[in-house]
Amino acid sequence: MEKLKNIIFFGDSEYSKIVLNKLNKSKFKPDLIIGKDTKYLILDAQYSFGIVASYGKIIPENVIKKFKYGILNIHPSLLPKYRGPSPLQQTIINGDKITAVTIIKMTEKVDSGPIIKQKEFVIDKKYTSRELGEILFNIGVDLLIDILGKLKKSDSQSCKELLIVEQNENKATYTRLIKKQDALINWKEPLEIIERKIRAYSEWPITFAFAKIKTKNKKLKILKIQILKACIKNKKLQIEQVRPDGKRDMSWEDFLRGYSFQGFLN
Repeated sequence: MEKLKNIIFFGDSEYSKIVLNKLNKSKFKPDLIIGKDTKYLILDAQYSFGIVASYGKIIPENVIKKFKYGILNIHPSLLPKYRGPSPLQQTIINGDKITAVTIIKMTEKVDSGPIIKQKEFVIDKKYTSRELGEILFNIGVDLLIDILGKLKKSDSQSCKELLIVEQNENKATYTRLIKKQDALINWKEPLEIIERKIRAYSEWPITFAFAKIKTKNKKLKILKIQILKACIKNKKLQIEQVRPDGKRDMSWEDFLRGYSFQGFLN
């Protein structure tokens, strides 16, 4: 039907590829893909429908208005919780037990549009941000394809089959853009927080600490740790995998054998 012609896809990450691959195998293969290097100037006419999945730019209001039936956005959080650019990382750092993937209709205000569909996911393992993101975007594209199927069957522009719920602004929380310095480990923090940061920042910027090696202070990326429970009250942190600056990944044991490690600086 006319309303599902000219589907435009916005995305520029590995998560975007997950969504795009499934869409290409469905009845809703996008007609145009806009990535990080694509200019909006090609959108010189009114299009029917837009899809956003992990797109690193803010789509301006004048572009949103070009779409006759709007733009749907896949967001990996339990909206209105964790709007913004780093919901996966914040979910892990906060130690949440439940998250979600949410399909919203995009507005000019970031991640604040009405919710069309939402599915919760129980965090039952110690996922990295990449692992959690892959799960949620796989769930998200399945939800999206279901929505598109209902839109195709509907003869009404309002699509009464879809339950659209406005977000509660009083419950909205926001995440911020992650910076490299956020990944610096503070060994004085609780061990649980350190371990969560390592998983949250495993893809980028990767947690790191400064260590004294021989007589020099050098950057050491900490890739994996484990919290050992010696008894109920006492806990011990065990480093398992590291990456010396400019070198390959290695086990902590191999690092100690190959480098004159004198200790961490903070």
